[in-house]
Amino acid sequence: MATFNKKSFGERLKKIRKQKGLTQENLANSLNVNPATISRFESGRLLPDIEQISIICDELDIFVSDLLSSNTKIVNKENSKNVFKTKMLYLYYKGIYPTSKKTAKLKFKIEIIERTENIEINFLDYKTNKIYMTGYMLSDNNIAIMVFENYKADSPRLEVTKITVNISNNFNGLMLGSLSATNGNYVPNERKCIISKEDIAFSEKMLNMLKVTNEELENIKRQDAWYININNKADYEE
Repeated sequence: MATFNKKSFGERLKKIRKQKGLTQENLANSLNVNPATISRFESGRLLPDIEQISIICDELDIFVSDLLSSNTKIVNKENSKNVFKTKMLYLYYKGIYPTSKKTAKLKFKIEIIERTENIEINFLDYKTNKIYMTGYMLSDNNIAIMVFENYKADSPRLEVTKITVNISNNFNGLMLGSLSATNGNYVPNERKCIISKEDIAFSEKMLNMLKVTNEELENIKRQDAWYININNKADYEE
């Protein structure tokens, strides 16, 4: 088992603090401790607890993984690869609830964990925070693609879900997207979904936004393919 090197951690903390132009007193004030405590952190004589580490990273404007890892490039939050700039998203769509097996208005959470090299995501139950699936996210300023899977050796069945979200075209923070998955009988299906950065109630207006349009139905008949229009601003209107 590898041993955590307190001295290297302290040296890294000191280096980043100086790069950010902060004094030991600045950090001490944010933690409500004496500057001598920061000195002990940086010398490796004392380790901050997890809450203190979180506060330090907020003050330094970096991610926790950047402070703990000695072989990663420091990523400033303003240069974050997470275009949503939040750690939690809320997903809304109409489908079969995993436990009741009944059609309903569904609401889940998407947890975003940014690493230096990639962005990890978790598909969570809204009420219990149970993790149903894990995956990764790719994005630019216009679109985000999330891929989730539940593969484990003891999983009763394989599940893979892909969510594509239109970031650039939204209304009051509501982003329209498409969700591709398979049902309990491994039948592929694709449906509209809504992503929000705010935890809001699943309204009737949102439910109307998720309806298949006549244009989309006509495309299916003509081309045997469903082109979900997630750019249509009319979907946001009353």
